[in-house]
Amino acid sequence: MGYQIPDNEQERLELINDSLIKLICSDDYFDDEKWVLIRLNLDKWKRKGYSLKFETLNLNNTFKEDETLFLLRVYNLISEILLFQHGIKECVKNQEFEQAALYRDLGKVYKKTLAEKYKNKPSQLCLFDLKGNKLVMKFIENYFVNQHLMDRFRLS
Repeated sequence: MGYQIPDNEQERLELINDSLIKLICSDDYFDDEKWVLIRLNLDKWKRKGYSLKFETLNLNNTFKEDETLFLLRVYNLISEILLFQHGIKECVKNQEFEQAALYRDLGKVYKKTLAEKYKNKPSQLCLFDLKGNKLVMKFIENYFVNQHLMDRFRLS
């Protein structure tokens, strides 16, 4: 298995945006090994002298209305799936296996819904922008998804 990260800045930016949106809207979002391409891309930006910045809440939201709506729906689905995963662990710990099975089944339904959302995504949705010598990730409205992404990026 090999990953090819282009040297051209524009191609690399398009690759990270496309890869991240595809990953966010798939079952692979929850598989840590599937994040290698994103991590390699971010690492190449760092090696080329770029710094990584995450925008904070501002009034000049750079997403269009349809993009914001799409992202909020996707983030909500991810948050629910993460909640179901936590619920499964709690139920198993308390030996409530029927409730754990219910959470497992709901998680599967939500993961399927998440994959279907990708088919209806707005064209050219970009989570990363290039501003000078900084790779800037746009603000994510959902704190828990934001934290989960930071963990997956392996950033300190």
